[in-house]
Amino acid sequence: EKAELHCHLDGVLDPAMLDEVRAAGIEAGIDRAALAAACPVRSKEEWLAKFTTLAPPQEARGRVAGVMLQSQIRRVGLQRVTYAEIMIGGLLAADSGPEGILETFRELRGIANAAGAAHGVRMEFLVAVAYREAGRFTVQAERMLMLHKAGLIRGIVIAGDEPRPSLAASERELGRLHDAGLGIEIHAGEWAGPESVRDALEHGRPDRIGHGVAIFRDEALLEEIRKRDIHIEMCPTSNVVTGAVARIEEHPVARARTLGMNYSVNSDDPAPFGCTMNSEFALLERVFGFTPADFETVRQNALRSSFANR
Repeated sequence: EKAELHCHLDGVLDPAMLDEVRAAGIEAGIDRAALAAACPVRSKEEWLAKFTTLAPPQEARGRVAGVMLQSQIRRVGLQRVTYAEIMIGGLLAADSGPEGILETFRELRGIANAAGAAHGVRMEFLVAVAYREAGRFTVQAERMLMLHKAGLIRGIVIAGDEPRPSLAASERELGRLHDAGLGIEIHAGEWAGPESVRDALEHGRPDRIGHGVAIFRDEALLEEIRKRDIHIEMCPTSNVVTGAVARIEEHPVARARTLGMNYSVNSDDPAPFGCTMNSEFALLERVFGFTPADFETVRQNALRSSFANR
């Protein structure tokens, strides 16, 4: 069995899943040929240029997300994933009122519950935002608190390209989210250096760090992460494709295993990066000699660090 903590709903849509969306009578506003040409990508630049432009129009995102959730839960269930957290972005639009946002998430929660029961998968929701400015995040934080109070999300994710502005200006809002019981995951140290992770630790109160490959370039930072038992969500294939690491043989997942750190293995964006949880595990077995015992440790790490435990 497996557990996954780091997967973006925006990153699961491939041509076969788009066919499912259309079969459900929903027009996603995405050209199938363009999507097929973008899967998989071969670099960060290609990913940003192609795949991130292939998104449903805002008015259709909620309906498309429902079919994507059903399909993704079925897919991970076939890979023996029994617990999954999915990062949902783009549904906190400023022109959508609170009731509309609540209704969208209630519908998605019902879909996930039904599909999860059918396929043996417990799926929890996280809201992902690309952090760019403090003012915008203040509005988003209020909506996150609303969704959490309604029991619809377990945590929040600060994502987006690096380097990004410091989180210092939003430290108060992040503290409110943390104190309200929301789990906080911050993508850091993916393309930026250790300073990105240090900013997250100082101002973001993270329970988990997404990617975090730069942590392993700074021994003092590495020791702080270990001392605080902060979970690192590792995404090996993603990191190679986007150039966060040059070669899979250089990925710090092997060092994390040797050090007995709190880390997991995840697919990130399976459609553009052409990976699955099964392929990630097979890759680590082939390159680093991961054993069934190692993978069970990875699963237990993920379960004890899941936001369902908050």
